[in-house]
Amino acid sequence: MVTFPTSKSVLLRSLVTAIGVSWLASAWMPTLCLAAPKPVDAKSEKAAEKAADKVDLNHATDKGLQELPGIGPATAKKIVGGRPYKSIDDLSKAGLSAAEISKIRPLVTVTAKPAHASSTPPKKGMVWVNTDSKVYHKEGSRWYGKTKQGKWLTEPDAIKAGFTASKEKE
Repeated sequence: MVTFPTSKSVLLRSLVTAIGVSWLASAWMPTLCLAAPKPVDAKSEKAAEKAADKVDLNHATDKGLQELPGIGPATAKKIVGGRPYKSIDDLSKAGLSAAEISKIRPLVTVTAKPAHASSTPPKKGMVWVNTDSKVYHKEGSRWYGKTKQGKWLTEPDAIKAGFTASKEKE
């Protein structure tokens, strides 16, 4: 059974106490309810970092690819040779089985190559100019549209700008 205070002073004291407790609870409760951070051991911290760091199929080195489960030196070379990839499923074109792809799918990602490194020329008959080596490559060349630093030019413009033709057989 609940009893209520009878005198005004007792009623006033109870009200002040209730307001004070209520204010204290609203001011301190959020702070008290925050959970302290759990201590993180080195193993779980490394696992979290690895989960966040996916291997990019278009930019990873052979060694980086070999860190993936089931990927050895030969498979890494296949992956590098099949670049660029638009999706993870494109790995099948490089000779990987569906089982291998599904095993590494959560660990890899595909990012697009920069726009300047497009392997498709804007117009037919253009050459790919490697701006670092000052060499231009014609269609059919291994490096046609694939070097990191380069741009598309017509062959006369490339010659006029001082670039030399690649000596690679095409």
